[in-house]
Amino acid sequence: MRTFVGAVVALVLACGSHATVGAAPSGGALIPAHTLVISTWDTFEVPFDAAAVALNVTVTEPTAAGFLTVYPCGQPRPLASNLNYVAGQTVPNFVISAVGEYGSVCIDTMVTTDVVVDLAGYVPAGSDLVMLAAPQRFLDTREPASSAGTRLRAGEVRSVRIGGTRGIPVDARAVVFNATAVAPSARGYLTVFPCGQPLPATSTLNAAAGSVVPNLVMSALGPDGTVCLFANVDMDVVGDVAGYVPRDSTGVTLLPAPRRILDTRTGLGGPAGPLTAVGRRIDPRGQLGVPTLATAAIVNLTATEGTAPGWIAAFPCVQNPLTSNLNFGVGQDVANMAIVGFDNIGICLRSNQPVHVVVDLVGYVNGTDSIVAISPQRLYDSRDGVDPVCRLGISSRDGRWTWTDLYSGSTGATVSALLTPATSRPLDISADCRTARFVGGDTLFEVDRTGRIVRSVSTTVPSTPIGTERSTPVANDAGDFGVAVRMNPAPDRFSLWELTEPYEWATIPLTGPDAAGNLLGVDRDLTTLVFWRWNDRQQPEIRQYDAFGEPFGGVGMLPVAAEQLSLSPSALYIAFRRQLPRPGGFGTEVTMLEVAALDGTPVASLPLAFGSSFLGTDAIWMTDGSLLLCARTGGLFATSERPVRWDLFSPPQLMFPDRTDVACPVVAR
Repeated sequence: MRTFVGAVVALVLACGSHATVGAAPSGGALIPAHTLVISTWDTFEVPFDAAAVALNVTVTEPTAAGFLTVYPCGQPRPLASNLNYVAGQTVPNFVISAVGEYGSVCIDTMVTTDVVVDLAGYVPAGSDLVMLAAPQRFLDTREPASSAGTRLRAGEVRSVRIGGTRGIPVDARAVVFNATAVAPSARGYLTVFPCGQPLPATSTLNAAAGSVVPNLVMSALGPDGTVCLFANVDMDVVGDVAGYVPRDSTGVTLLPAPRRILDTRTGLGGPAGPLTAVGRRIDPRGQLGVPTLATAAIVNLTATEGTAPGWIAAFPCVQNPLTSNLNFGVGQDVANMAIVGFDNIGICLRSNQPVHVVVDLVGYVNGTDSIVAISPQRLYDSRDGVDPVCRLGISSRDGRWTWTDLYSGSTGATVSALLTPATSRPLDISADCRTARFVGGDTLFEVDRTGRIVRSVSTTVPSTPIGTERSTPVANDAGDFGVAVRMNPAPDRFSLWELTEPYEWATIPLTGPDAAGNLLGVDRDLTTLVFWRWNDRQQPEIRQYDAFGEPFGGVGMLPVAAEQLSLSPSALYIAFRRQLPRPGGFGTEVTMLEVAALDGTPVASLPLAFGSSFLGTDAIWMTDGSLLLCARTGGLFATSERPVRWDLFSPPQLMFPDRTDVACPVVAR
């Protein structure tokens, strides 16, 4: 069984809320029988055609020792791991993973544990950073037949060939792999570096005696396609290769060997003293061979000598993301790789508990053709029961329905030619953003992100425009079809149908003194139904019913002559239009778009005309509580229409001010 989860765009979650050792995993913890699926298409900043994503994955409060694997959905689960843990431990690791269908990555765990996933960047299509379809194990010193030999001994430098194996070209410049130290004989460290270079004064990961500790590695290769391993204590080493940098790459540059640029214990790179919430700034641009126009740094972060359990975050300085890069305990040495974008100030580090931090510069990124570092965003947190949302739309283009990314304006797949604006209409986009629901003729269709029809169900809902004597279809967030149907002629009633069965599960009368009236909308859980009708004073009267058809709450009153009403997804607010006398008596009327609570209390208002733009008639609620409007730019009689976003508390803004080719969505998520 799989648990499907869409990715988060703008969730504000406290990254310092990691549970302490000894607590139990949350009720939302990932269990071995489930695969967590995260669709990274659903974030604002990851394009539809991204080849891979960079994630920081953290396990916290596992119930026993085990491991976790991240891989592109649609591929068999690989014989590889991204991080290992013991009971009650909090362990982070950086992951660069190719994506599968719907831009998805799959996460499997060996035992029940909470999982936190932060998005750090993505690999665009056509990148010269090549990610394998799935990680491949190339090194395991525990295996007697391993080509890498037996257990690594203290003080030994051992070369391991990667170029020419496991899908890595012979002439590759660098590799991306997950290195895991297994059962060190004492507290110690492992260093990975290109063979042929001197042993650097840096570490790749740190591990306690008997522990299992992973870390992602990006390392240049020696002239013969090898990397070298050094450990200061005896340990086994496991390596899973995830990708490589080709010989002619110009976007990703790995230093000949990692260089230490900050050590708060000694004062290297700044004053001596532990890292705190005040933070530290680093900026290696213009030194160590890093160009001044570099867009991101590839670094290895190490926390050491912490006085209390805590976390460290690395981020572009003007940002303040609520995410973390690594977690540490009292006196622990914990390392984790990161790819962090530069802003005008540089890169900043902060922690929620005093801790010393060591930063080793591994390489840098030029431009945005190889890998794009973004301000970290939390995608998933099983502890908080996060239900991620996305921002996508369905638009009409050239006689076809088309997926649209409402962050970038980029166009996704075109919907199957069986469904056109002339023969169908979209109802809703699912909560995980994997599918959209359409009604065409007497059939409901479910269409995936590639435009394919993946499910169809017969229905009585017509595809003609909605009117008071017709029907109003709605769809819930669970991905099941739920359709509200007004039966006409008699019996004149409103019914909710679960069409996967199908059967009727609620009926509300539409005639008589206590009639519900016209359906205004249903919340996304199909638990609250909101109706409106004209009362005897010709004023819109708002009534609420539960999913069983029982009325609840008071009766709300909207202003007289309210028109074109629409309900917010949370069923808390109503958007509508009405005519008001023009101030000062000049002219006759001005049209306003207004928002009110269900009891009629005003929330916000906006003139229909603002600047040189004229707002169209449709106002579409988005999941963040804002309204998506369609504006004619250039005045009332202009023909071009462009999407506009209004957050209710500031003037509306063009969603894509530099683009004129983005069609106004018909439905949005």
